[in-house]
Amino acid sequence: MSEERKEELVPLVSVCVITYNHEKYIRQCLDGILMQKVNFPYEILIHDDASPDATADIIREYEAKYPDIIKPIYQTENQYSQGKSVSRFNNDRARGKYIAQCEGDDYWTDPGKLQMQVDFLEAHPEYVGTAHNVSCVNEFGEPIKHSDFSKLHPDYKYTIKEMEKHILPGHINSLLFRNIFLSLSDEIKNSYYSCNANGDEKIPLLLILHGNIWCSKEIMSVYRSVCRDGSTNLSSERKGWDWNYRGYLHMLELAKFAKNNYDVTLDLKYISEYNAARELITCLYSPTKEHRNNLKFLWRSADSKFNVIYYLFLIMPEYAKKFIKKMLSLN
Repeated sequence: MSEERKEELVPLVSVCVITYNHEKYIRQCLDGILMQKVNFPYEILIHDDASPDATADIIREYEAKYPDIIKPIYQTENQYSQGKSVSRFNNDRARGKYIAQCEGDDYWTDPGKLQMQVDFLEAHPEYVGTAHNVSCVNEFGEPIKHSDFSKLHPDYKYTIKEMEKHILPGHINSLLFRNIFLSLSDEIKNSYYSCNANGDEKIPLLLILHGNIWCSKEIMSVYRSVCRDGSTNLSSERKGWDWNYRGYLHMLELAKFAKNNYDVTLDLKYISEYNAARELITCLYSPTKEHRNNLKFLWRSADSKFNVIYYLFLIMPEYAKKFIKKMLSLN
């Protein structure tokens, strides 16, 4: 094969798919990627984390049919349970100028998604990435509402100010971004992968440290809310988790990463006060020892106690009414 031919085969986009126990969903995921109408080459990098079901067998079917596009890794031992970042297995081998992501239980619905996003970034070098709106379904494919990703929002520029409020640009399956992993030092990569926050929080932060993200109101993919084993709804798997407390701890970790590696200081004033207000409500209706301790921590972390009350009554009026009724009933 000539050197010229080899150059032609270098993908412009690397689509990274991580999957585990997704035999019921992986076909829809891969079909959504393969239906993309594009004028450039792309690769699909799949990491199967030793799924005990038929996920790997289904991937092998697609690999045999699209050997020049689909590049899988079939783990024989589960890496996630060993504390390893499974996204790294794909990111480290991504050759594309751009990276797109879609977990094995999610799927794309618009055949023009990749082309539209690539065209945007090609025309707007000032942006590091672009995201879009998504719809949400449960494990049975039934539409559901989701507080983070199912709200329609206008087109807007996502900056570090949104990150400081713990607002995400979109679900991870909506992101297309410049492959900054090609130029990151090993030190920053290791720090990034060891940062104790969720992947859908870490990647927006890493990107925003390199530029802004353009967010589109167009719905071009689906986020499926299921457990990691693909069996039950994610909310049941995480029932009992204190998201106010955990969310703030994650933001502290993200702030530490930004400061240590980019000398960027995140302002966590809003998120500390807002989460303290939410925890106040949580503790009122579920006064467990854990919630009381978490409230003490968040209350101490809040810069302004007045703002905590402000957010309680003005930002969350539906909870404030319940709060008042609850307090009156205690008298």
